[in-house]
Formats: sequence, structure tokens, C-alpha cells
Amino acid sequence: MDHTPKLIHLAALKIDGYALTGNLKDYIDYKVHYIGQAFNQDIWSRLTGHEKMQSILSREALFDNVGNRNSFEIALILMEVTGFSEMQMLPFQSWMVGEKVEPVIHKISEDEFMKFGTTFIEVGDKSLTNEVEALLINEFQPEYNKIKFKNYPKISNGTRSKGYTKSTLQVVHNPVTFKTDTHTIEPIFMS
Repeated sequence: MDHTPKLIHLAALKIDGYALTGNLKDYIDYKVHYIGQAFNQDIWSRLTGHEKMQSILSREALFDNVGNRNSFEIALILMEVTGFSEMQMLPFQSWMVGEKVEPVIHKISEDEFMKFGTTFIEVGDKSLTNEVEALLINEFQPEYNKIKFKNYPKISNGTRSKGYTKSTLQVVHNPVTFKTDTHTIEPIFMS
């Protein structure tokens, strides 16, 4: 059994007894084939018989063609939305969100002004997961995702539907490089 991926991960986290020399980034590139989400079910139940995962595992060529076995080159990486913060711009400033983004305009009365200062969604809200999925698919354009969200950020039940103009994603811990021909997210190691 090849324990190389685990050794690289432990060395990157600077766990006692694990150290590597050289550039770790040379060994942790992952091509993104598919991005999906799961709600109201255990993640492992979602994966049982998952059509896209089965298709990827059976169609993707292995880099290591010496062995006749499943490769550690294909990995399932789970992510979770763990936080949310917002920024309000009064009045709207196009330079903050980019010219291509149509602002969501709120007409508020004096009585509603203080209420407007509270968030419109909570961390567990499905719109956040929908937003992250659509944002990542739109940026990475994975080949196994049929829906590419070409009209992003205009999606159903995303953060725009809750009243936000634009969303960004901040990844706080990422042990690998995620990449496709259209986008890359570099690793962020915990210190």
C-alpha cells in the first residue's frame, strides 16, 4: 500500500517525526473532475453508487500505469462551509464588486435601517452551499459537471436570492493544489 500521500500531508502539517525536503507542491496537484454537494444526508450515503464518481473512476486514466489496481491518484476531497461574513456598501460602489456584477438594490425606510445591518442568512443556510458549489464550478469548469453555471452569480437559491450582490470564497486550510485549465487554488498549510 502506498502511504506517500499521507506522508506528504503529515510533513506539510509539520507533525513530529515527519519531514520532507524539496518543494511539496510538486507532489500535491489535483485535477478537479467534478464538484458536488450533499444536504440532509451522511456524505458516505451520498457517495454509495454515485453515478459521477463511478464514471470518473472508470474513465480517468491513471498516471501510474505500472500497477493493475486503483490508484491513490484519484481522491475524494470533502469541504465544508464553516463561516460567513458580510460587507455592506452604502451607497453601492461598483469598483468593489466589478463592473460585470449587477447590484442587488435594497430600498429601505428609516425604520428598517438598523434591521438592514443584520445578516440575511446563517452559516448552515443551503444558499451558502449552493453559492460555493456554483462559484467553484463556474471557475473550474470541471468536465463531469453538466451544469457549468455560465450565468453565475445569477443562480437560484444562492446568496443573491437572499439579497447579496456578490460572494467570494476564502479557503482557510487546503492541503493540495486544485486545478483545471481554467482555474487553480493553491495549497494553504496550517502553521
